[in-house]
Amino acid sequence: EFKLDSEKTQSFAISCDTSVGLPTSGGYSTDGDVILISSQPAKNGWQITLSNQTKARQTVSIYVNCLVGFSGKVQTTHIEKTMEGRSAANLKLGCQMAGKVVGGGFDLSDAPDLVVTESRLVGNEWVISVVNPSRNKQTFNAYAQCLSGSGLPALTARNETVKIPSRESKVIELNCVTVPISGGNQAPIGLALLSSRPSTAGWIFEVENTTPRQLIFRP
Repeated sequence: EFKLDSEKTQSFAISCDTSVGLPTSGGYSTDGDVILISSQPAKNGWQITLSNQTKARQTVSIYVNCLVGFSGKVQTTHIEKTMEGRSAANLKLGCQMAGKVVGGGFDLSDAPDLVVTESRLVGNEWVISVVNPSRNKQTFNAYAQCLSGSGLPALTARNETVKIPSRESKVIELNCVTVPISGGNQAPIGLALLSSRPSTAGWIFEVENTTPRQLIFRP
């Protein structure tokens, strides 16, 4: 657990043991009202940046998924994208060399006005969708984790469609038949992501609908 100071933006990182695990993805949970600024690969681990705009100190838990017992390697694909004002972008990150996309993320540290509406695995690509509601140019970074080597594990994506009633929050848990590798989602503007973290059997999301109408969340 970490402490996020009031009215501060802070980054927190956690690493895999280099002798036994390869980082594929990461997540976070918190007991308070925070804004996710970045969720991205870091040196043999994962880094989460959160902004606390309240007057109270918040407790934050950071997670990294480490793939154990695989002799291959994980490489990071990176794209820097500059968006015009009042525009939308849809980035698809794949593995340039042989391998499989097993996770992904983004960094909005230099783009405070941008809103991420999608960050998830679609086929063999990690898709990042972003909206710029401001009139100013904004630049952000997108990432995908590529797993390569002999004996690549079989990957299966599980998707659901969840209705979130107006002004309500909901916890959604997706369970895997095998070991969970990563978790992603698609969420419209107005649906706040309060938590996104791995569990022993899958992935857990907590979302809040801040609008007066029902919204659809797709984990």
